[in-house]
Amino acid sequence: LWEMYGHHPSLYGWYISEEMFGSLYYEYPHLPPESYKDIVKFFEEYKDFVKDLTPTKPVALAPNNIRFHEFLKEWEEILKNVDIVIPFGFARDSENLNIDKITEVCQKTETHFWVDMEMFAWPIDNGLVPKTPEDLIKEIRMYDDVEQIYGYQYIGIMNSPSFRYQLGGEKTRILYNEYHKYYSHIKSKNSLD
Repeated sequence: LWEMYGHHPSLYGWYISEEMFGSLYYEYPHLPPESYKDIVKFFEEYKDFVKDLTPTKPVALAPNNIRFHEFLKEWEEILKNVDIVIPFGFARDSENLNIDKITEVCQKTETHFWVDMEMFAWPIDNGLVPKTPEDLIKEIRMYDDVEQIYGYQYIGIMNSPSFRYQLGGEKTRILYNEYHKYYSHIKSKNSLD
């Protein structure tokens, strides 16, 4: 991958695409509790490998946030070798956001804390459909103390009316237009401050 894409300016870092649970693999009874140590070992070795290959490129991981707070000791061991953690799934359990606990662990391990915000409605009843603009903005406001927010997924969930392909239908254009109004308002308000 480095040989093929390393020259490209858009290659920011290395993302491990294993979207594990915040509770690691404790939902799998056939795995012993110490299985998380395999994850610790993987990131120790992977971080060393990547550092030799690309010393300026960070390593990222996107687990979900669910039950993360129950496994802080384990996550602290894992995140020692992860530069950016990008949890997802917060809107699935708004009673247990864990933002403060994840922040606490990230501060200990010097790991950046970003959010992978799911832009589709939850629960999933009939495929991935856009959140309402109100729900999207409400969720964005939940992350005021997080370094960065990324939206999953853009195409088919939020589409500009001028976009060539109209995946996802009218709701995707409504979400785009309403979010654009919100963003423009916030941007102009901040430029006046």
